[in-house]
Amino acid sequence: MAPPHSLRHGATSLLLLILTVVVTPSCSSTGSSDLSTSRNSPEWISRPSRVGDEGRERAIFAVGMADTNPNRSMQYSQARSRARTELARTVNVLVQSMVKDYMESNRDYYESMDTATSVEYTQDISRQVTQQMISGSKQWDDYHDPIDKTYFVLFRMDLDDVILSYRDQMNAAFRREVTRKRIKVDADDFEADLDKQLEKLNGMTAEQIDALVGGG
Repeated sequence: MAPPHSLRHGATSLLLLILTVVVTPSCSSTGSSDLSTSRNSPEWISRPSRVGDEGRERAIFAVGMADTNPNRSMQYSQARSRARTELARTVNVLVQSMVKDYMESNRDYYESMDTATSVEYTQDISRQVTQQMISGSKQWDDYHDPIDKTYFVLFRMDLDDVILSYRDQMNAAFRREVTRKRIKVDADDFEADLDKQLEKLNGMTAEQIDALVGGG
């Protein structure tokens, strides 16, 4: 005698429920595998950019990544390009922060500048430093994910070199603005206050400077 329709329907529902329970863990195991891979991968891939210590040297680090690509050369090139872009963004943010800090600390020097000119002044210095420094950035490490074949690359730039470039560009901008009569200060006073700022920056830890740029 065939089981009633309601029993057959109930058995079907129960079978579907069992299959759902069985299949669901297999789907989540992929996530567990990914997490396991993440734990085995370098710590640096989890942060797009940061300022950190390498021994006694402070440095700016940036990560670039590229999805799997049968053309390995293209994949590597794309990841490196993205790392340099992230590095440039970090340097740009840091230098703009330093320029603004100097201008805020010495407002009387810049009282003849309107807002638009101040913004242009800040962006020009940060752009000059970034362009100068990015060409000297170096690949520091890399990692090829063995599961999804994503390629990660870590680039590095000495923070002290960035600060020196900032000093040079600030002095160059000062000479231009004095000619335009938009900075009211003696050259010796300008450099003395700049030296004070550089001394402050050189005394900061990597973590403190990382907070200025909002390290990823």
